[in-house]
Amino acid sequence: MGLQVPSPNALLAHLFKRAAQVDASNVQYVHQAQHRHHLRLRPDETPELKRVSNILAQVAQAVLPAGAGDGLVTEFGALLTGPGAKAQNWHSDLRPPGCEHCSSECSGDSCHSPACGRCLKLHGSVEVGHNVAPIYSCQMLVSSAAAVAENGVLQVKVGSHSGGTSVGESVPSLKSDPGVVICFDGTALHRGSAHTGSSDSVSRVAVYISVMGKGRMAALGGTAIDSSLVGSRISEFGIES
Repeated sequence: MGLQVPSPNALLAHLFKRAAQVDASNVQYVHQAQHRHHLRLRPDETPELKRVSNILAQVAQAVLPAGAGDGLVTEFGALLTGPGAKAQNWHSDLRPPGCEHCSSECSGDSCHSPACGRCLKLHGSVEVGHNVAPIYSCQMLVSSAAAVAENGVLQVKVGSHSGGTSVGESVPSLKSDPGVVICFDGTALHRGSAHTGSSDSVSRVAVYISVMGKGRMAALGGTAIDSSLVGSRISEFGIES
């Protein structure tokens, strides 16, 4: 979905300024941190961020599966990927539901292994916990140029949200123009690819929001959300002030 980035120059200037500040209260852990920044944001920081939060919320409410339309906001932040950044490790924002019931097959990072997938399918019933609430993310590219492969695009392993993936499965690189909003299931394996452009090439900058779908709440460790936004609903981000 392509939309107009509100006042892109002012928005980018604000985000780069934030990234340059040494303030642990506003930054979040990120895989392969060198030349990458992960910021916790508030919609009220600037008029441009307020507008972006409105757009993301409206898109999320329109396209996410039933039950997520008024879900809890679990993250609101920005990801900045500069030249020289290495490819991230494959990771998910939430382990596939039921992993805790297949402890030996799905321990640690093996929750997306073929053995784990077979266990999840064998025990895939309501009582085993496939009703855990999923986490969905919608991100808007706000860079000054289109996202191309060498600038560190988002990559997602197709079908990995159900567990049991292999390296050879489809891995599309989600290239896009500024203003495009991409939404995906956070239980899927995903990563930011390497930024192999020259030192003066454009950084990839995306503002994103994550929202909880329908189901029981799982542990949400290390989510990128400002303390003032904890408990907020997605519908509250879509209200113009």
